[in-house]
Amino acid sequence: MIKIRVLIFIITSLIFTNAYSEDREQFTFNKTVIGSILESESASGCGCYFYYPEEDQSYGSSILQIEVGEKGIFHINGKTIRLKPEGKAYDSQSHVGGKALFNLNAKNVNIKADLKAIKVCPKEHESCEVTDYSVTLSITSQKGQVIIPAWGQCGC
Repeated sequence: MIKIRVLIFIITSLIFTNAYSEDREQFTFNKTVIGSILESESASGCGCYFYYPEEDQSYGSSILQIEVGEKGIFHINGKTIRLKPEGKAYDSQSHVGGKALFNLNAKNVNIKADLKAIKVCPKEHESCEVTDYSVTLSITSQKGQVIIPAWGQCGC
């Protein structure tokens, strides 16, 4: 009877642990490893959120998040870091094809985000607050520079 209770406890513990564990996806570009942002690290307010892969603009894995008034969140080479935006790191375009460019910096890491609007809110929809972008992230770290095609959304 004790063995059955111990076995039930172990199985229950494993199920509970797996239900609440977070798995970070990792993508390798040359020698640079980029990881997805875990839910426990995730921003939740107005700002810009960038996803990889960018093929079909499905959500994919969030790899860079920048909340308005906060530092950006990014996971590179095994470390989650906070990057300081240079200037305005949030934008909303009024027309498809509109462009935005901003930089984020941390010790030994620089990210240049080059955005091009691919979907904007129609003027008649006042409740719409999100712009979709095709994004090129140029990431420079101690392991070199990588360029990642991504897609993103800025808004609330």
